[in-house]
Amino acid sequence: MPLAVPTGHYDCFMFISGTGLVGNGSFTLYSNGTYERGGVSGRYTYAGGTGRVSFQGGVLDGRAANYEKRAVPTLHLQGNAGHVLAAGQERTVASCEQK
Repeated sequence: MPLAVPTGHYDCFMFISGTGLVGNGSFTLYSNGTYERGGVSGRYTYAGGTGRVSFQGGVLDGRAANYEKRAVPTLHLQGNAGHVLAAGQERTVASCEQK
């Protein structure tokens, strides 16, 4: 994993059965540890050992993402998508690619 998550603009998509890929907004990560989504700002932290990005404040408050190093840097937003999961379990609810 890199020492820092790649910053910049990320476009998000989610897969809906029977529909396919659907746009799910976008956000921007800044090198100073802040992010912006929909005109609202918050902070993020990155754990280089695990690739985990945690969001505090703003629209993504309390959410997390997992970084995946690809040809195009990708963050997989985690959550329960409205379903009850066992303790400690998460699933990818949207994938966000750097643009």
